[in-house]
Amino acid sequence: MKTNNSKRFALLVAVSIMGGCASGPPSETVSRIADRGATLQQLTPGPGGTAPSVTRSAILMDSEVREQASLTEVSVDQIAIERAALFPSVSFGLTGGEGSASVGDSTLELSGNQTILDFGGTRRAIEAADIQLQIQYMTFQSSVDNAIVSSLLTYRRIQALEDGLAIQRAKLSALRSLQDLIDVRLEIGATGSSDALETRNRVERAEFDVLDAELELSEERDRLFRLTGQRQGGFIPNFPEICSPAGGETDDLKIAQLKVIEARLSLEEAERARFPRISLNPLGRVTAGSNGVTTGMNVSVSAPILEGGAVEARENAARNRYAGAEAAVETEERNAILDATSLQRDLSVLREKQVMLQRQIGLLEETRELYRSQYINLGTRVITDLLDMEESVYDRQAELNEVKYDLQKSLVQCAARSDTLRQHLGITAFQIYGYPLTSDGF
Repeated sequence: MKTNNSKRFALLVAVSIMGGCASGPPSETVSRIADRGATLQQLTPGPGGTAPSVTRSAILMDSEVREQASLTEVSVDQIAIERAALFPSVSFGLTGGEGSASVGDSTLELSGNQTILDFGGTRRAIEAADIQLQIQYMTFQSSVDNAIVSSLLTYRRIQALEDGLAIQRAKLSALRSLQDLIDVRLEIGATGSSDALETRNRVERAEFDVLDAELELSEERDRLFRLTGQRQGGFIPNFPEICSPAGGETDDLKIAQLKVIEARLSLEEAERARFPRISLNPLGRVTAGSNGVTTGMNVSVSAPILEGGAVEARENAARNRYAGAEAAVETEERNAILDATSLQRDLSVLREKQVMLQRQIGLLEETRELYRSQYINLGTRVITDLLDMEESVYDRQAELNEVKYDLQKSLVQCAARSDTLRQHLGITAFQIYGYPLTSDGF
C-alpha cells in the first residue's frame, strides 16, 4: 500500500511539473517581431552630420522611444501570463505546530490546478493580450516616427534660420549702403536731414531684426542638440508627394480597428460571466511521522450567482465601449481622408506661392532700381518709397525662405503618414531594443 501511495505521489509531482513547464507555441505576433528583429542590425549613430545620421541619433536618444519599447516588452510578458492559464499550476505548502489548538505534526502538501472549462475565457484573454501587444507595438513605432520627424524638421529649420539670418544681414548691409549715400547727399545739400533720420531709423530696426534672428537660431541649435547631440543643421531630401499609405489605412486607423476587436473580446467575456468555470485540483499530502502519502483529486465548479448588479453593469459597460470603439473607427476613416487631402492642398498652395514669390521678387528688384533712379536723378520719389521698396525685396526673400521650409515640412509629414519616411532615410535596415524599424511594422 505504501508503494502504491508513493508511486501515485511521484506521478502527481511529475505530471504537475511537466505541465507547468510546458510552453506551447509562442504568440504569432511575438514570433513575427522576434524573427524580423533577428535579421536586422542594431541601430547605431550614423557618421557625419547628414539628415539620416541625425535621425538615427535622435531615435537612440529619445526617451519616449525607450519608454514605449519597455511597454512593448510588458505587453509581450502579459501574453505569457495569460497563456499560463492553459497549463497546470503547482503549489506546495508546509504547515505544523505545537499545542492543543495547532494543526499538529508538520504536513507537506502539494496541490495542482488545471482549468478544463471556462467557455473560452482563457482564449479571449490571450487574444486580448495579443491585440494589446499589436496596439502597443504600433504606438512604439509611432514614437520612432515622431522622433524622426522632430529631429528632421529641427535640422532643416536650422538651415532655414541660417538662410533667414543671411537675408536679414543682407538687408542691413543694403540699408547701411543707402544710409551712406544719403549722408553724402546731405553733406552736399542734395537732401534734407529728415531723409537721413528716416534712413537711420530703418537701419536700427534692421539691426534689431538681425539680433532676433541670431537669437532664434541659437535656440533652435540648442533644441537640436537636445534631440541629437549636435548643433549643425542642413538640407533634407525632397520626399515624394505621397500622403497616404498603401490601402489608405493610417496607423491611427489600424489602432482604432484593433481596439474594436479588443472591445468585442471584452464584451464576449462580460456576456459569459455567468457561465461556470470548472477545474481539476489534484492533491498530495505527507505528514511527519506517517508512513504513507495521501492523494486525491478535487473538482471545482464556480459561477457568480449574485453580485448586486455588477455582472449586468460590466456587460453594459463593455457594450458601450464596443460602440465607442466602432465610432472611433468611423472618425479615423474620415480623418485619414481629410488629413491627406489637407496635406495635398497645402503642398499645392505652397508650390504656387513659391512661384509667385520668385516672380514678385524679380519685379520688386526692378522696381527698386527704378525708385532709386527716380529719387537720386529725378527727385520724383521720397525717401520712404525707396526704403520701403528696399525692405520689401528682402522681406519677400525671407518669406520665400519660409515657404521652402514649410513645403519640406509638409513633405516630411506626408512621408510619415505614408510609412515611407524610414525607407527613404535608410532606417529600415536596423532594429532597436530588439524591435525592427521596418516600415511594414514587422
